[in-house]
Amino acid sequence: MHSGNGYPHKVVRVFSGLTIQRYSRMGILSTVLILFSATAWTAPPLFYVSTQGNDSWTGTLNMPNAEASDGPFLTVHRAQEALRASDTSQGAAVYIREGRYHLDRPLELGPLDSGNDQAPVRWQAYAQEEVHIIGGITLYDYTDSVKGIYSLSLSDLIPPEKRFWQLFHEGKRQTLARWPNAGEGELPGGGWTYIAADTQKNSRNTFTYLGDRPNSWAARKDIEVSIWPNHNWWQTIVPVSKIKTGTNTITLNRDLPYTLQPGRRFFFQNIREELDAPGEWYYDPDTQVLDFYPPESSTEVPMTIIPMLDHAILMEGAAHINLMGLTIEATRKEAVRITDSTQILFAKSTVRNTGDFGVVIQGGERNRVVGCDVYDTGRGGIWLEGGDRMTLAPAGHQAVNNDIHHFGTLYQNYNNGIHLKGVGNLARNNHIHDGPHNGILLTGNEHRIE
Repeated sequence: MHSGNGYPHKVVRVFSGLTIQRYSRMGILSTVLILFSATAWTAPPLFYVSTQGNDSWTGTLNMPNAEASDGPFLTVHRAQEALRASDTSQGAAVYIREGRYHLDRPLELGPLDSGNDQAPVRWQAYAQEEVHIIGGITLYDYTDSVKGIYSLSLSDLIPPEKRFWQLFHEGKRQTLARWPNAGEGELPGGGWTYIAADTQKNSRNTFTYLGDRPNSWAARKDIEVSIWPNHNWWQTIVPVSKIKTGTNTITLNRDLPYTLQPGRRFFFQNIREELDAPGEWYYDPDTQVLDFYPPESSTEVPMTIIPMLDHAILMEGAAHINLMGLTIEATRKEAVRITDSTQILFAKSTVRNTGDFGVVIQGGERNRVVGCDVYDTGRGGIWLEGGDRMTLAPAGHQAVNNDIHHFGTLYQNYNNGIHLKGVGNLARNNHIHDGPHNGILLTGNEHRIE
């Protein structure tokens, strides 16, 4: 068939993977078939991790075989190595079997661990099994108790220079030995003592205390105060530098941003002589002995966990990674920190027993925390920060359908259930309760709360 200009007419039809070009000239019909070059589809890599696994195995079986010659990996870090050695262009998955996984270092995910917008890399619990990712060590055995107080040497478990300020028993935060006790009085936070009336005016680091209780404390090293020094919207924990029992004077190791006012409440903590109530503990860094007065146990094998890692999961520059169905617990700081990453989904998981926020997202865009339980955090719940305030370009981070509660257990002011910062982030359908201060705090522009 000819066009009006005398040149042969060409018809192009495209089918799946096939182009047909048809030419007609001088009554001669020729058909040329040209196959597209296409990448053959291959099944995405799939690996398993199990407490019954072995890092020398292939990790491709969900349980050890009958010969015990192959099966799942033992650690998430070995699964990460296997993923990096695989083609993940079609996506990938790591299924973690039921059990408790104590990390000796964080799981750090970055560009080499990323998926793409069509095929993410998934890390998730296998078949809804209960998986615990733990950033600390677990203690099981204690010596005989003296008046209910058990002692345990940690010299084989913790380096002498390693200090810790949190301890969890059967999943619940325990109390660093304090006075007055947490169970005394009816004010929130338990019992309090108060700054005396004759405190030096306008001082930011020295005050007078009531009574003579500190006179009975033989060792005054590493004592702290949790104090509301001036306004009811600011509290902190600060080490004590000096106690003068003759004048009832406390000197803190630094100046506070506010002056210390008579009548303001505080309590002392980290005192061996005040270890006198169930749930209290004290650690002597010189002898490396932990003394613990455990509450009545509700399990046959009660577990006590000491956080050792700052974080359990760290992401930086990562993209298209999904983490689902995990319980992440016992960290010194945030359990999960995601920095300058894109389209990370953290979903259907539990974050608990942290020293700081539960989940922190800073920078990047379109990262989501969805359907998670976040509780018993030292500071806040979920922190979403991102976007450009100069151009008002949104980050698009989201916190959706989360249950956030009992946050701010250590530092209580401006530590929120959800913190939105930057431009264009979203908090939707979250249940926020049992916190000491703001449920949601936002700074920046064009955030949405629904």
